[in-house]
Amino acid sequence: MRLLLVDATACLFRAFHAAPDLRAKDGTPTGAVFVLANILAKLRRQWPSEFMACVMDAPGGTFRHEMFPDYKANRPPLDDDLRVQIAPAGDFIRAAGCPLLVIPDVEADDVIAALTLRAVGGQCEVVVASSDKDLMQLVGDRVQMVDGIRDKIYDADAVREKFGVAPAQMADYLALVGDSSDNIPGVKKVGAKTAAKWLNEFGGLQNLLKQSDQIKGVVGKNLREAAQDGTLDLSRRLVELKTDLDIGREWNHLTPQPPDDAKWRALCERYDFRNLTGAMREFSKPENNRTKSAPGDSGDSSAAPGAEAETVAGAGAESGAVAETESGVADSREFGAGEIVRDRAALETWVEKIRAAGEFAFDTETVGSTEMLAEIVGFSLAVGRESAYVPLAHAEDSPQIRKDEALGIVAPLFADPGILKIAHSAKFDIHVLANAGLSVAGTVEDTKVAAFARFAGDPTNLHSLAARHLGIQKSVYKEVADKKLYANFAEVPIARAAPYAASDAECAWRLRPPLIGGMDARERKVYRELDRPLIPVLTRMERAGVLVDAPELRRLAADMRKRMAELQARAREIAGERFNLNSTRQLATMLYDRGGAEASRITATGARSTDERALERLADDFPLAAAALEHRRLAKLTGTYAEKLPRMILPATGRVHTDFSQTGAVTGRLSSSAPNLQNIPIRTELGRRIRRAFAAPAGSVLISADYSQIELRLMAHISGDAALREAFARGADIHRRTAAEVFGAASGAEVSDEQRRAAKAINFGLMYGMSAFGLARGLKISQTQARHYMDLYFSRYPGVADYMARAGKESAGRGFSETIFGRRIPVSGRGGAAERAAINAPMQGGAADLMKRAMIRADEWLRKSGMRTRMLLQVHDELILESPLAEAEEAGERIRELMEGAAELSVPLAAEVRAGGNWDEAH
Repeated sequence: MRLLLVDATACLFRAFHAAPDLRAKDGTPTGAVFVLANILAKLRRQWPSEFMACVMDAPGGTFRHEMFPDYKANRPPLDDDLRVQIAPAGDFIRAAGCPLLVIPDVEADDVIAALTLRAVGGQCEVVVASSDKDLMQLVGDRVQMVDGIRDKIYDADAVREKFGVAPAQMADYLALVGDSSDNIPGVKKVGAKTAAKWLNEFGGLQNLLKQSDQIKGVVGKNLREAAQDGTLDLSRRLVELKTDLDIGREWNHLTPQPPDDAKWRALCERYDFRNLTGAMREFSKPENNRTKSAPGDSGDSSAAPGAEAETVAGAGAESGAVAETESGVADSREFGAGEIVRDRAALETWVEKIRAAGEFAFDTETVGSTEMLAEIVGFSLAVGRESAYVPLAHAEDSPQIRKDEALGIVAPLFADPGILKIAHSAKFDIHVLANAGLSVAGTVEDTKVAAFARFAGDPTNLHSLAARHLGIQKSVYKEVADKKLYANFAEVPIARAAPYAASDAECAWRLRPPLIGGMDARERKVYRELDRPLIPVLTRMERAGVLVDAPELRRLAADMRKRMAELQARAREIAGERFNLNSTRQLATMLYDRGGAEASRITATGARSTDERALERLADDFPLAAAALEHRRLAKLTGTYAEKLPRMILPATGRVHTDFSQTGAVTGRLSSSAPNLQNIPIRTELGRRIRRAFAAPAGSVLISADYSQIELRLMAHISGDAALREAFARGADIHRRTAAEVFGAASGAEVSDEQRRAAKAINFGLMYGMSAFGLARGLKISQTQARHYMDLYFSRYPGVADYMARAGKESAGRGFSETIFGRRIPVSGRGGAAERAAINAPMQGGAADLMKRAMIRADEWLRKSGMRTRMLLQVHDELILESPLAEAEEAGERIRELMEGAAELSVPLAAEVRAGGNWDEAH
């Protein structure tokens, strides 16, 4: 005999977060109900049972709230889209023939616990469908738990593997660790590992408390205090399941019945479900409803069989194949079957549909992947679960709308600010449309940027997101536009291109609810105030481009090539024989085998490294390493900038147009590509010569607006260190101030340049988690001296020391750091590296967020002012603008004000603004 108990409340909550955004035609959300119905059907199939019940929480408080008024006080209000699905979920459960229990004053967990103990006493096997750790107290010889969404089965061994304790110890374990979501206090500083260790050592909570004097340190003190002040006893009573309940029905009377076909059909019609037919059949199968009588059961568990379920049709219902989602729950329609729009009338019908909806998703297909050069081949549209592909310039001889005619039809849609647009990697598509003469106005939701705002560090490509959030394995570009078969997308047959292209737009539409609708308040703020409004700003910057002096770069390339030849000759002279300086193998032989150098690093293949870091360590003592290092840096600058940039000038504009990415760095910093302008050296003469080639046109200047010591200011704000804050408040030279503190000078005026240089290395190095070894190497001093400097620094700035000790461990432990604006930055790995990343991430990420706020405000001011000044580049903490001479002074001053007012910190923000005929002069 088996009793299947389904924690329907927990399943519905999890279904809500795993569900596609299904809605009835009146807008009522239905996705969680749809997923729950499929979960129940799967459970019936996998765990055929004579007895079964679904249990849901009753509305209102429970006895635990009377015991502890703040019980579950930390939980946010129930999402309205979930609240309205609770009643329909109960209706579907009843229509499926499943007994539904809702008992006032107790939680579903307590009802399940009471029924489980009684069934086990009656020699019945019990399967509890839930993932709630509280219910793992029940697991035993006759009881197992199954996670109905992820198909994970928990027996006693699995519980011990997951928590480190036996199921019988789970209540003690939960009392010790507490539960922030339920606001159960637990014992301060006691985590999962400590609780499991104690319980395994002492056998249980009571024995632990009897011998608590054996527990040393802060945790021992906290344990004893929690026992004395009643906190631990309260926590234990809150987590203990209540089993002495009057449920009103015996466990062996909970028999599943055949589904109510008429009621099921009516519900499906009401909520516009078509594809619940399979679920209906699972409820109807006799093999999924065992009919053996339990001891003492005088009732007849059989009932009149229901009619075989038929396909249920409803307005707005969806049909087609069923796709398996990440959670194992079936999706509800055939995917990628988009309409091919080949004539004006069909496209105008789509325009009417979009206007009626007030929103649509779109995507473009192109020849070329460079934003400013990509030419449109076709575009796709999606509204709801309907999608279409509009071919414009495919090579095949088949009906296609003329490009100018089709674009003219849809241009008003894109230009209408009242119509919401949705796209994935929207900036590229906006460029493509702009290349074709169309402008995009109003809000554009970007599912790629939204995914990054929520899950930085996870893949943001459409294929991965569709698999993760929609349960769809969609085709990818390289499969459809196979380079072995087609030179470009225009050669791909329309019949092959259309499903792929239409699915891109449909995925963007369908990803919006789980990615954007599923955001919490913190994520929504980051996305809506920083990331989304930056998209049009970056688009305008990229289209503006920057003027590059190609002749100057060619002269620089010639000089660099000459110097590289000199270095090659010098290297051969040092080695005493001819060899190729570009060959890492030959260089390693000359350095290590014949030059006597000792390899400091070994590559993954076991070779002795000659990378830049290895050469830097050898450069002071081995002239060959110094020559190789300079040669390598020259080669990189020559190939990346001096020779390449002139070839990247767009003939139509005479400018270079970089591509800024918002999703390339987990800290939120913008990255730059094609060309990458982030890595031009600032302090070397060659780097300055490259920057001089970025010029202003005649009658204009470049303005450089650069945040001053932004990360140090953020450190002062976040750490709360009084001395550091006071130094910034007075506008002191922070490096001289630090040098005075560390080296004991009476004032900054008495600090030598060498001491200031050392203090600067300490200020920035420690913020990046630099060790004494790293500081010693950077300053060319002993590690003992470096450690002494660090100790002095932390003694003068104790707030920084406290922050680093706290933030490193906390962030590394929870897996993320957070900026002052709420952006979460993942911290991976373990040990010192993870702690260093966790310490610095709020500074790097905070600086990036500050710059984004400043850019958004600057762009808004420039557009409203009517000025011809425009932003061109953003590199690290610097913003580059191009301004007519007549506007430059006003523009520079206003940009400085906007940057310094981007946020209110406990220390003042400062930006340095300069102007010049080229980037180097301005910087």
